Amino acid sequence: PGLLPLCRGLRCGRHFARSDELNRHLRIHTGHKPFQCRICLRNFSRSDHLTTHIRTHTGEKPFSCDTCGRRFARSDEKKRHSKVHLKQKARSEEKLKGLGFFSVGLSFGPL
Repeated sequence: PGLLPLCRGLRCGRHFARSDELNRHLRIHTGHKPFQCRICLRNFSRSDHLTTHIRTHTGEKPFSCDTCGRRFARSDEKKRHSKVHLKQKARSEEKLKGLGFFSVGLSFGPL
């Protein structure tokens, strides 16, 4: 295979699969922020960061929790929130075990 694009930044030397990934990475070193919010004029180095930022102005929350329906502006916020439900489930299972109920992979849904 051919050579991968290489960042020649000071002590960096990272390789990238595609040249557009290298170009995006180079903005870390240069500080170039070509994407500007039309509402508050804040600048961003990546277009996806601008898209997420704009949601702070619009209130858009496109990511919803599958368990409780709570909505989030960013997917990482939803992912972090979902851990709350995992912890709640684990605590509930511990309480049931303490009462003498043991889970063996059975569903206790409608019969």
